[in-house]
Amino acid sequence: MKFLFSLITIFTISLSLSGQQQLDLSFWSDVMINANSAENRILALDQFQKSFDQIIEDGNAFEFDFSTTPELTVLSDSLNNFKIVTWQVQKSETSYGYYGYVLHKDGKTFKLNDAYNTLDDIDYLTLDNEEWLGGIYYNMIQMGGKNYLFSYRQLDQFTKFKSFDVLSFDEDGRPSLGEEVFVIPNKDTRDVVKNRITFTYSADAILSLNYNVQMKMVVNDHLMQVMGQLEGQGPTMVPDGTYEGYIYKEGKWVYEEKLFSHTYDEAPRPNQILGKSNKDVFGNERKN
Repeated sequence: MKFLFSLITIFTISLSLSGQQQLDLSFWSDVMINANSAENRILALDQFQKSFDQIIEDGNAFEFDFSTTPELTVLSDSLNNFKIVTWQVQKSETSYGYYGYVLHKDGKTFKLNDAYNTLDDIDYLTLDNEEWLGGIYYNMIQMGGKNYLFSYRQLDQFTKFKSFDVLSFDEDGRPSLGEEVFVIPNKDTRDVVKNRITFTYSADAILSLNYNVQMKMVVNDHLMQVMGQLEGQGPTMVPDGTYEGYIYKEGKWVYEEKLFSHTYDEAPRPNQILGKSNKDVFGNERKN
């Protein structure tokens, strides 16, 4: 009887701690994303990370219920062997920080360190958790036993960035990002092979980049250069009304030029298309 009472007591305490951790995480995540003051957002970020690290230390991270923290994006593989948690914090009027963790079911955890501003030739690099591109992962698909990620980040007040990347793990569970599986055919010279596909475009534009189930391929807006409409912006890239994409063939994603087009008198902007529909031409919800 005493043993049963002890088990019930331990279970009750565990539930209480878990509930308090949820409250702490939910509170600090709300402040770090939504507070008007940058100073308060950064202070909340510090407290949020301390709370998150405590959950990891307690061994509860993988099974933790993140439903009360909608400010986070949480993706998991089809077998639920790992999860990726990412979020964004606006540090000032012109700068943004990106944070994340890879959580394995076996308890191994890897913190993602945003190194975007230190990297060159991003399309051709193989990276790990210590040199992460930084961003919010908004979708993950699995093809041929590999994991493919779609990410978004705000670079500054003028520019956004998206990527289509590949994720794998070494024998210790450490994440590796990037692999030579993205092919751009060239009739005249050697094909261009990249470790990931990236797009840098205007902060006031919307770029579609996602896997289309009906077409069985990754589809994105084609970009063209125009003069920016934001004060001080200069030349920038925006969608031109045509679409391109990547088809999965024998373990590679092969570029397909101009899938179809819709001609605009000028480059489309959010104020031209968002008011009509928040879905793209494929019927999917639009992403930033």
